[in-house]
Amino acid sequence: KLPSLIENVQEQKKKCDSLLKEMIEIARTCPYFASIVSIVGIGENLAARIIAELGDVSQFDNRAAIVAYAGLNPKIQQSGDIDGLHLKISKKGNKHLRCLLYLGAQCNYRLRKEDPLYEFTKKKRQQTQCPLSSKAAYTASAHKLLVIIYSLCKNGTLYHS
Repeated sequence: KLPSLIENVQEQKKKCDSLLKEMIEIARTCPYFASIVSIVGIGENLAARIIAELGDVSQFDNRAAIVAYAGLNPKIQQSGDIDGLHLKISKKGNKHLRCLLYLGAQCNYRLRKEDPLYEFTKKKRQQTQCPLSSKAAYTASAHKLLVIIYSLCKNGTLYHS
C-alpha cells in the first residue's frame, strides 16, 4: 500500500510541476511579466503567481487601492480625537497575494544585494528607536514591494536599483 501512495504523490507532483510550467508560459505573455521579474528576489515562478493573483493592474485607480486589495493597508485604532496606533495591517484582502509579496520581500532580503528594498528592510530591522521583528519588517517590505510592482506595471518600466 505504501509504494502505491508514494507513486501517487510523485504523480501528483509531476502534474503540479507541469501546471506551474504552463502557468509561467502564460504569464510570459502578460505585459507586466518583465517588469515584475526585473525586481531583485522575484523569479519567474513568483512573478507568474503574483500576476495570477493581481490580474489586470489597470483596474486599480491608485496605489492605495492595490494595497487595500492585498490587505496590507494599516489598521488604524483610534477613539474620539485621540489619534491611534498604526501597528497592524487590515488583512481584509487577498491573503494569497499578501503571502506571495511577503515571500518576495523575504527573498529580496536574503539575497543581500545593495537594493532599495533590501536597505528598507534592513533599516526597519535595525532602527534604534523601535526595531521591528523580522516578520514585521518583511510585512512592511511587502507593502513597499507591492507599490513598486504597481508603479512598474503602470509605467511599463523595468526595475533599476
